[in-house]
Amino acid sequence: MSKTRELRHGDLKAFGAFIRRAWSEAGPEAPGWTGATDEGVLHLASEDYLASLIEDDGISIFVAWDEGEPVGFSSNRRVDDETIELSGIVVLESMTGKGVGSQLLEAARKAALENTYKRMIVKTEAYNNRAIRFYTGKGFKELRKSMAEIEGIKIELVELELPLVAK
Repeated sequence: MSKTRELRHGDLKAFGAFIRRAWSEAGPEAPGWTGATDEGVLHLASEDYLASLIEDDGISIFVAWDEGEPVGFSSNRRVDDETIELSGIVVLESMTGKGVGSQLLEAARKAALENTYKRMIVKTEAYNNRAIRFYTGKGFKELRKSMAEIEGIKIELVELELPLVAK
């Protein structure tokens, strides 16, 4: 079973390597990577960019570690005083089905509760049935569908919401 904790400066090199690995395992057509390019992923995986995220008070990143290597992450982004957006969960394809995503969601939910947010939202591609099943299985309810443009690609998104209450 993996261990999950918030991203630290000392993790940046390993975390950047994880992002590149997750991208290579999933590929550009995979749900959750819409609009991503090799160049964009290299930027996202750079230590400078990742350090800027750690310094941003409105963003929290949680990393799942297995045998000293990152195998997944989740991130929260502040929307307003009551709302936090689960801006992503990524798990290595080789680690799916092992509870890593559930651990990462719980870390994000717990941090949101500690910071007194009342609701968590998440957006995913309307065709990403695996993610939608995951989120609804964890108590999220579908709010709305919308169209967005990501890196020049028009895509239908589903927004889901989870009321935040202590378990």
